[in-house]
Amino acid sequence: MADLLEELQRNLPALESQLADSAEKSLTVLAKAGVDSMAGISAILRSREAPPELRKTACLFSGLLKLKAAFPDLIAILEDDSEDELTWEAAKAISRFDVDSAVDPLLGLMENCRNPKKAAAIIHALGILGHPRALKPLLAVLSSEKEDPEVRGHAAEALSFLSDRRAVQELILALRDRSPHVRFWASYSLGQLADSEAIPALEVLAENDEAEVPGWWAVKREAADAIRQIRQRLEGLEDMGG
Repeated sequence: MADLLEELQRNLPALESQLADSAEKSLTVLAKAGVDSMAGISAILRSREAPPELRKTACLFSGLLKLKAAFPDLIAILEDDSEDELTWEAAKAISRFDVDSAVDPLLGLMENCRNPKKAAAIIHALGILGHPRALKPLLAVLSSEKEDPEVRGHAAEALSFLSDRRAVQELILALRDRSPHVRFWASYSLGQLADSEAIPALEVLAENDEAEVPGWWAVKREAADAIRQIRQRLEGLEDMGG
């Protein structure tokens, strides 16, 4: 227990209170399962026989504390494991690691991934990391009609985290896509990037696009929200300029 407890105590000051609480709870769960060292964490992450909830807890703990020794095991989960929730937990954990060490393995996995749910998790992690090297691969996914629509929607969302205006034109084109997922998340990202060039195309969706995205709301509502965000950002810039 001392091994993981020392890691937790070393990292607690850098964690927000809610995340620190999650880390402490995760350590308690791991301790009850007899996991008391980095070797134990790795063993749980690698074991397909271990309870799924315990493996997810190990992912969470590894990400919160950025345990470098767990990084290869987290990548291996994305490569090999078929359990969707575990894949997402591994991807979220990786997104907390150092950007330079994480982005290339994730880009390699995304390029070769044929599982839409796994691809979505990898793309989410790339978005959170926000590295400029992810821009072109994410744009390629967004613009490819061969890709699953939900995966393309995740790519559109991920582009918002990169804060790179080179994505604006492709996102505007995506507003005319056949998939509501793609139109919805392209609208979201354009709102985050706040480029006034997107307003005319967003206005068309805000007036006419009744399609709903499961778990969210109508595309027209998201487009209207994006327009509002862009205008608020522009007004704020005008106020700052006097």
